[in-house]
Amino acid sequence: MSDRQILEYLRHRGRGEPPLDFVGSVMSGVIATPQRQGSWFAPFTPPVALVGVAVAVLMAAIVVGQRPAGTPETSPSAVSSASDDPSPQAMPSLLEPGDSIEVDAVDAIGVWGSVTIERLAGVGGPDAASGDAWSIHFEIAYQAERMPSPAEFGVQDWTVALASDGTTVGRGAIILLVGAPTLDNYPQSYPDTRDIFTEPIGGRVVMTLDTDVLEEDLDLVYRPPGFASTVLVIPLHRANEPPDAGPVEPSPAVLDRDLLQAGRSVRLPIVSPDGAAGTITVERGEDVGGYPLVPDPSSQTHFFIELLATYDMDVAPETAQWGDLDWSIEGADGADVEAQLLRAFPEPEGRGALGNWPGATVPEDRYQGWMIFALPRDSANAALELVYRPPGVSEETRLAVRDAAGAPAPVAAEWPPPDPVYVAQDGLPFTVLESAQADALFVDADMCTNPIGGYTVSYPDSWYTNTALDNVPACSWFSPTFYELNPSGDMPEEIAMNITVFEGAVGFIWADLYTEQLIVGGFSARRAETGKTIDPETPTDVFQYDYLVRLDADSDGRRLWAFTGTDYGGDYELNKAVLDRIMASLEFADSTP
Repeated sequence: MSDRQILEYLRHRGRGEPPLDFVGSVMSGVIATPQRQGSWFAPFTPPVALVGVAVAVLMAAIVVGQRPAGTPETSPSAVSSASDDPSPQAMPSLLEPGDSIEVDAVDAIGVWGSVTIERLAGVGGPDAASGDAWSIHFEIAYQAERMPSPAEFGVQDWTVALASDGTTVGRGAIILLVGAPTLDNYPQSYPDTRDIFTEPIGGRVVMTLDTDVLEEDLDLVYRPPGFASTVLVIPLHRANEPPDAGPVEPSPAVLDRDLLQAGRSVRLPIVSPDGAAGTITVERGEDVGGYPLVPDPSSQTHFFIELLATYDMDVAPETAQWGDLDWSIEGADGADVEAQLLRAFPEPEGRGALGNWPGATVPEDRYQGWMIFALPRDSANAALELVYRPPGVSEETRLAVRDAAGAPAPVAAEWPPPDPVYVAQDGLPFTVLESAQADALFVDADMCTNPIGGYTVSYPDSWYTNTALDNVPACSWFSPTFYELNPSGDMPEEIAMNITVFEGAVGFIWADLYTEQLIVGGFSARRAETGKTIDPETPTDVFQYDYLVRLDADSDGRRLWAFTGTDYGGDYELNKAVLDRIMASLEFADSTP
């Protein structure tokens, strides 16, 4: 009986009673089976002790399986996805950049998916300000087979510990990086947890370590929240091996600090009138020519410097304000270059603002956020410095942040959206969006009928529509690509537009960006484009284009609603033009609905 067989049995039978002779079988099997070098636990455990381990694992699995979902008192086993090939193997590890392993993701019930961990080359150099830190980079990805319970997983599952006694070391994981997606904690921070079943969720993790611990053997530890003991340890660093410095040259020394290149970071002591203690780490982001959804200030007149700030507070300020108001950008000679902090809604994607806070409302010991400075384009011709000067403090720290160089190219604005261009076409009862591509699609058109809604429409012959499925009538969904219906009746993600007939009033909570009144199929109708925003002046990149046809004069009567959106399949701009032509072709049966 192999290690894997024992674990698989426990995993699948943990909620029930094992056979009465199972413990004896396990013990006999363990004693009789030679221990492979590929076993994760063999290098650390004498053969005699394995009998006790097997029984302990069995009892832990039974206890966990019989407990209600919740915090377990003992940790379940997790195994590598390595092959069961009985030939001798090296123990899985992450000792070198490029090493990658796959292990089971576990919770109180058992295995809920898998985790892939890859050791990256990373930066690896000493910390710029203190010279006493080192960083190790990973790429970690989870793939779920079911939702974990408790339903949270992510960066908090992982720590670095001494191999000798399991003591946690390091300064924790940096979960916000420049230029790289980062692993977070899920699903609390994840907008749609259903996505974890269709594709892996993961990202970069950077563990920051004190340089002195590199004289010790280190392991990467997997211990999900709620587990009282470690689930899995993975060899990470051995003291007789110098740490990898990676392909990026070390950050500047403490007396030569600067933020002249993207990716560089410096650490400063927190300064406050009331004696706050701690550090601030500032990492240089990119120079950006503009943001599509930030019309003011315009990328034609300004460019932008991105900086990620992390406040680690040993003692939080009691009265002082702190945050982005601590910082400014000036010329190297102290000249005012008219730099201003960008305060945009919505914020540029992935660039949550640092903001500013009174000391009494400090949310936690560590706080991270972006500072984005907008600068006039002519200021790019001067050397610039980032200035740390908190309110009420006379001293200042100046860091070179940009040499004189040309500004990055402007970025085309996507807000406000351009006015739609509608054109009249022979044979159509109302105007449609101008689109040569949509016109070409309707040269060869097909027809379908919705018997429940009582309408018939034309649609491109190269597109697809649905047959009847439970409560979804035929001729309701339209897609430019093939899709499969599922028994649940949920709309496949390939669907580009939907037509539905219903009874009752309807309301819209998004802001109208464009509206007009039409006659569709002989009935009064409203054609509109709406945006997911608080008002038409506030930028958004989430839109919906729809027709609402009033089939009854009664406000609670029948309605036909046809719509597409930016979160539907296909190209949104083309979908709008195709929907226009479908609706222009709509005809109701002789027996008016």
